[in-house]
Amino acid sequence: MQEYYVDYEYALCLYNYGDMSSAVDYLKSYNANNQSIEANDLLQKIDQPLVYIVDNANQKLDKWLNRGTELGAFILTPPALLKNKSTIVSLVKAEFETKKSFNQRVALAQQEAVDKDDMAEKKYQRQLATYNQALNDYSVKIKQEVQKKEQDSLDTYLDFVIQNIANVLGTPYLVNAIYDADKQQMFAELLSNKSNFHRSVVVDVPLEDAKDFKINTAKVLPTLEFDTTRKSLSVVGVSMELGGKLYQAKFLNNNNYATSLRNSVDAVDIISKY
Repeated sequence: MQEYYVDYEYALCLYNYGDMSSAVDYLKSYNANNQSIEANDLLQKIDQPLVYIVDNANQKLDKWLNRGTELGAFILTPPALLKNKSTIVSLVKAEFETKKSFNQRVALAQQEAVDKDDMAEKKYQRQLATYNQALNDYSVKIKQEVQKKEQDSLDTYLDFVIQNIANVLGTPYLVNAIYDADKQQMFAELLSNKSNFHRSVVVDVPLEDAKDFKINTAKVLPTLEFDTTRKSLSVVGVSMELGGKLYQAKFLNNNNYATSLRNSVDAVDIISKY
């Protein structure tokens, strides 16, 4: 059954198939007439991968910092307020009760009412103290959790950046290798299989390794070194590995020298006289 893709999905399909150029062209055309966050993100991911990596890592970090507490909700409720105290006791003197006995009974009832109110007040204060202590402990733990998040935020941000580098840049690889035997250097282009990342590099390759290095360019494993802040990401170093051997390399501002190597052919006319 034939599948058809439209709009952003079509561009995503092109991207997943590795057709970056077509994906970018389509996204630019599509964005000219549409407002799509997904399309804009994908375009930045392809065309400005380092910027995308930082922006996306910051979005993930903000979400991580603002996530709900791991402590759960504070579920205790404050104790109920005491009703108005009342020590008024209504007693009726019995017919066969002396006034002295009646007064004693009234005094005893009044004292019992006072004791009851006092016990209720003490119980309320104990419950209130327990509640306030629990609330204070919870608030302290929340504050500690927030501080811990802030302390861990840099490491967490770096984790997000590292994840994004792998997901956005994919696997770096070399193309268009050309060797300068006099300099014992291999000039090449460093590309990414998931974005339009493109840098010119020069690799220190001894003469005895040069032929094998060029033949096996597709097997060379570039290792990139990055420097990042919350605002930017830059590639600051590169090295190459082939067959367990490490080769030092560096980036070039341009690759005009390699281009001139490809375009120049040393020719020597040899005249033989017989």
